[in-house]
Amino acid sequence: MDTASLGRKKDSFNTIHMWARNFFCKFTENSLTYSFAIALAVFSVYVLISSEVKFLHLTFYNLLSISALSLLIGYQFAIIVYLFSGVEGTFNRIIPLFKEGNFTAFQDHLKTWLEDSSVLSRTILLVIIPFMALEIIRFWQWRYSGGEIPLYFSLFDPGSTLALLLDVINHILAYLMYSMLAIIVWFMIGLTNTIASLGKKNGILTDVFHSDGMGGLKPVQHFMLMAVSNYFIIIALAMIAFVSPRSVVSYETIFLLILLLLGIRLFFITMNTTGSLVNRGVGTELDRIDDMYRMNYEKLLELASKKEYEWEEEELQKLQLVLDLLEKEEKKIRDVHDKNSSKKAIYAFTGSFLIPSITLLEDLTGITVTDMLEKVMGLIGTRI
Repeated sequence: MDTASLGRKKDSFNTIHMWARNFFCKFTENSLTYSFAIALAVFSVYVLISSEVKFLHLTFYNLLSISALSLLIGYQFAIIVYLFSGVEGTFNRIIPLFKEGNFTAFQDHLKTWLEDSSVLSRTILLVIIPFMALEIIRFWQWRYSGGEIPLYFSLFDPGSTLALLLDVINHILAYLMYSMLAIIVWFMIGLTNTIASLGKKNGILTDVFHSDGMGGLKPVQHFMLMAVSNYFIIIALAMIAFVSPRSVVSYETIFLLILLLLGIRLFFITMNTTGSLVNRGVGTELDRIDDMYRMNYEKLLELASKKEYEWEEEELQKLQLVLDLLEKEEKKIRDVHDKNSSKKAIYAFTGSFLIPSITLLEDLTGITVTDMLEKVMGLIGTRI
């Protein structure tokens, strides 16, 4: 692939236009600063207004929930900016792996995904509408069926303007958080489908001798690993935000559990795709070496079977040298394959997965990590 065509293909990524991408990519250069400012602003607003609401006391759990929610919104913002700004560069780095002409079809697939704002809008509605319906049902049950009172601050202090203002801010931020979560889920699913499309056709030739140990696919695997790891952190923050019964945002544990399982599935689909592509490249290279080895081995047998083989001694030595080199090359390829960096990705994935898993376990059981460890150590001590 020549440099000019490579440059044209990279430039064509710049023609991708979609409202979410256009908006978030404006903050690429100072995304961490903006993220921190958003989190600090949310925390400050909640603390300032909450301190003026008479019945609402800033207990440890309330502060923990407010802190988690503030970090969650700022963190979501930063991750969305990272995903939108990083996806094009990630796939640009694997352009040399494509066979000539096959990148155009992949590029069309990528642009279709990133430009389809209708699917993104439906995903946002799919996430938001159930929570709206749940709020309406809970309010209706309280108002007309004697159900539990909804956690609206203005219902506990009807005459307080600040309590009503806190409800308004709470709902705005809640649905903003749901919307950003929906964008992340949409991106994760689209990214997984895009990576999976690489393995459906023989459009990519992995380089088994590439220094990354992944046939040149490490940028894709690394990007997906970063996306999934941050996805799990976001879920963990959401879980922490709802530890307190007076949590500033109502969230369903079952919904978070579904998202957690979705992240696991998406990660392993990606791992399966990249692993298959690397195995395909390794298999192709080993087949080529095997054909060359068989051809030279047959020549060696033919020369060795001649009566006057001593006149072919120099040729025999050359063939033996070729066979030795092919054997070493095969061993080198197998060693590279065995040291595949997928193992490191699995370890990193497991570590990031433990964060929301432990948080979810605490929510469901009410037992802290310290208590769990103490019980485990106690059981081990009694058995010893």
